[in-house]
Amino acid sequence: MFILYIQGYVRSAEKLYIKNLRSLKYLFFINRRMGQQEGYNFLKRNKGKWFYSKEISRRLGASIGSVTNCLKKLREYKAINFKGTERKNQFQYRFKG
Repeated sequence: MFILYIQGYVRSAEKLYIKNLRSLKYLFFINRRMGQQEGYNFLKRNKGKWFYSKEISRRLGASIGSVTNCLKKLREYKAINFKGTERKNQFQYRFKG
């Protein structure tokens, strides 16, 4: 986990440095492209368990948009099981098998 603690007064040059550090976090840990195969393999490794796309995103280190798009395509191909939840447009996913 990436945590940045800064105490006291921060000058403008240091603010820019801090902003760059925060953007690096997203560059290395979140903004990773993901293919359908990775989502499928993740569900296959965790057979029998239901996952939200947010959980899959966090575990794979990919953006939520990539994961959601991948799972949508897998749903359309009927390659995975899914079920709706009480929230609109929210699904849980599981390996079909």
